[in-house]
Formats: sequence, structure tokens, C-alpha cells
Amino acid sequence: SVSSVESMFPDVKTMAEKIEMPNKNFSYGTAGFRDNASILDGVLFRTGILACLRSIKTGMNIGIVVTASHNPEHDNGIKIVDPDGGMLDRSWEAFAEALANSKPNQIYSVIADICDKEGINKKCFNIA
Repeated sequence: SVSSVESMFPDVKTMAEKIEMPNKNFSYGTAGFRDNASILDGVLFRTGILACLRSIKTGMNIGIVVTASHNPEHDNGIKIVDPDGGMLDRSWEAFAEALANSKPNQIYSVIADICDKEGINKKCFNIA
């Protein structure tokens, strides 16, 4: 539930409110999220949350790759790497997009939806 998520992550909404999000819809593909680095801060923050949830779900380490340096500015990106070193499981791509595009006042309900659909609950966080 949303109230459970709020109790597990009390500062997420406040932190999300501090990061300016452009009025743009981000999509996740085989290359992750791609765009100009100057507008990806909020996406990176939200991708970190998704990586935590994915790690809890799998019980394994999840990676986040930030691409930049040699790429053209519009090809900067953020990608989640699953435990086998491959791409994020396709079943989680919609979760990535929902979270990346969530407004601060929606972030807890999006996290709660992911937790509900994937069976992630307080026990997974070792919270009574």
C-alpha cells in the first residue's frame, strides 16, 4: 500500500521534489533511457529506486550504467543491468518508465504498484 511505501521510504517524495523534471515523457529501451544529460537527474534518481526494488526482488546485485563521455550529448543515458550482466528484464521496463515519468506526488503510488505486482513487501525490507 502507499502508506507502507511512505513508511519504508519517508524521504523519497521530498528528495524527488528537489530535482527538476522536464515536461517530457521518457521511454526505456534496449539502450535504457537516452537523452541530454542535463535533463536526466530526476530519471537517474528514480532509476536508483527501481534498481533497489529489482535487487530486493531478485536477491542479487543490480547495476546502473551511466553512459556519457564519447557519446553525442543526446545519446547520454542510464541503463539498468540485471544480475546476469544482461539488460533489465523486459517485464520491468514498464516499471522503469512509470517511475521515471512519475511526478513527486505520484512516486509513492508508483513504487507501491511495483511492490504489489512483484510481491515486494515489508518482510523483504526486514521491517516489522
